[in-house]
Amino acid sequence: MKPLTYLLGLALLGAILTNCTTHNRLQAERLAYATTKAQHAELLAAAEQLRAQTETARRKAEQELTNAQQAHAQEVAALHLDLDRARAAGRVASQQLRDAAAAAAQRARAQCAGPAAADLGTPAGDPIGVLADVLGRADARAGELADIADRRYIAGRACEREYDALRETLKAN
Repeated sequence: MKPLTYLLGLALLGAILTNCTTHNRLQAERLAYATTKAQHAELLAAAEQLRAQTETARRKAEQELTNAQQAHAQEVAALHLDLDRARAAGRVASQQLRDAAAAAAQRARAQCAGPAAADLGTPAGDPIGVLADVLGRADARAGELADIADRRYIAGRACEREYDALRETLKAN
């Protein structure tokens, strides 16, 4: 019976050792699981914090862009107002120039119609009137070209400011 007791003791000792080994492995797995779970929670918290910071930065950039657009709109409106005032002053000056050219043409016609000019023959046309007409048309065309140039200048400056503001916003982020 001794050998049987000896065998049973060995079997019991083997079972106890196997149980201890299994228990130690289970404890190690539980520890690894807890560590992984804690790391996962930390990563989730960091990801949420980063998302919140990104959202805050996006909202700030969006607000800055909105403010820049509003400032730009006000500046463009002020430039258009200045442009309209300059155009009105230009129209007045243009009309004064036309009136002066017409008066000069009338004086020249009156002087050419005098007795001293009679012996030169009759003119083929009214050269001073033609000159006044050409000058008037040239002035009108210059006004049109100036208007086009002013509009393009304003649009170009506005585009340039928007580009610069957007670029600075993107650099900041």
